[in-house]
Amino acid sequence: MITLDLSKAKLNENLESYKDTVKEIHDMIHNKTGAGNDFLGWVELPENYDKAEVELIKKTAANLKEKTDVLLVCGIGGSYLGARAAIEAINGLYPKNKVEIIYVGNTFSSNYIKQVAEYIEGKDFAINVISKSGTTLEPSIAFSLVMEMMEKKYSSDELKNRIIITTDPEDGDLRKLVNEKDFLSFTIPKNVGGRFSVLTPVGLLPISVAGINVAKILDGARESFGKIDRAIEYAVIRDIMYHKHKHVESFTVYNNKLYYFTEWLKQLFAETQGKDSKGILPISCVNTRDLHSLGQFFQD
Repeated sequence: MITLDLSKAKLNENLESYKDTVKEIHDMIHNKTGAGNDFLGWVELPENYDKAEVELIKKTAANLKEKTDVLLVCGIGGSYLGARAAIEAINGLYPKNKVEIIYVGNTFSSNYIKQVAEYIEGKDFAINVISKSGTTLEPSIAFSLVMEMMEKKYSSDELKNRIIITTDPEDGDLRKLVNEKDFLSFTIPKNVGGRFSVLTPVGLLPISVAGINVAKILDGARESFGKIDRAIEYAVIRDIMYHKHKHVESFTVYNNKLYYFTEWLKQLFAETQGKDSKGILPISCVNTRDLHSLGQFFQD
C-alpha cells in the first residue's frame, strides 16, 4: 500500500485547478499522441504482455536454478536497475536462494570484473546479457570477458543453456549473435524504453531466477494501474514544488534492502525529466545512516 501525506507540504494551491492539465497529459500518454509516443509501450505492459514468453521465462528460470550457482546479470541502467531493485526489496540483501545473482556490465572497473571472475571460477554459472542495441560499451566488455571464461569451461552445446540474451526482437549485434549461435533469447519490445523495461523479460527473467513469482509481480502492476490517483497527485505536487524553486528531491528509505529501489527511482526521474536545463535533481538516502550526515543539512 502506497500513501501520500501532504500535511507538511505547506501548500496553498488548489489541486483541482490542475484537473484539466492532468487530463490532457493522461490522454496524451494513453492515446500516444505526444513527444516520444513511440516509446510508450510500458503503459500497456501489465495488461498486454506476451503470455507465452512469460511462461518461457519461468521455464528458463527453473532450468537455471537446477544447474547454476550464479547468474550474472549483464546490463547497465534500465537493463538491470529495475530487476535489482525488485530482487533486493523482496528477497533482502542476503537471500537463501540457490542461485546467487551478481551484476556485471555496469562499470568500467577492472578490479570489480577481476574479483567477479575469481569468485565464479569454481562455480557453475550462467549469464543473461541485456542490451537493446547490443553495442552498449560496459555490457559489451563484460560479456566478452565472461564469454572467454565460459568457452574454456563449457562445451558449445552447454553454452546454449547458459547464455541467455535479452535484446531487440529484430536488430542489433546481440540479435545477430543469437541467430548465429542459436542462443536462447528474449525480446525487449521496440516501444519500451530501457528505464521502463522491468516488466519485460529484461526484469522478469532475473526476478524469476531469484525465486520471485513473476505472475504476482504482473498482477500487482496491473492492480496498481487501477489506483493511479495517488501517483497523479504526487506528480502535481512535484510540479508545484518545481515552480517554487524546490529543485532537489531526496528519495529516503529506512531499510537497506530498498537502497536499489531509490537508485532505480533516480534513473527514472533523472533520465526522463533532466532535459533542456529542466527537472528536479533526484538524490537517494538510506536512513538512519544518512541522518548522521545529510540529516542536519536538510533540516537547516
